[in-house]
Amino acid sequence: MKRIAILFLLLFLLPACSNGIDKEKVQEYADPMIENILQGMNEDNYEKFSKDFGPIMLDALNAENYDGIIKKQIKEIIGNYESKELAKVDKVSQGDEDYIVVIYKATFSKETSDVAVTVYFTEGEDPKIETLLFNSPKLVENAS
Repeated sequence: MKRIAILFLLLFLLPACSNGIDKEKVQEYADPMIENILQGMNEDNYEKFSKDFGPIMLDALNAENYDGIIKKQIKEIIGNYESKELAKVDKVSQGDEDYIVVIYKATFSKETSDVAVTVYFTEGEDPKIETLLFNSPKLVENAS
């Protein structure tokens, strides 16, 4: 009976852990897109920064409000991007849309802790970035 319970538990948990996402395939397109964003921030190059944005992000973070949001609310607080490491890949649904969510642990020059860089990608053959979030202790402290 104990073996059946363990087997049932394993069969139940394995699909939930994998979510049917090919992490390596996601990383193949996500890594260079995120690198463009982070290097574009370092260079204050909006074209490079927004190169892989979808329509939602292009509207929300356009060239006119880039300085006020990225320079003043992000870069002045956590500094320049230095490195990143993939932490998690997941799939979520919001309304009628499915997104691949990728979270990186990144280091920045003025932040002593990791910075979580969370990106929502559209699914499909030509994924685009539709949400970009930065989270770190200094960002939280300065948001209060």
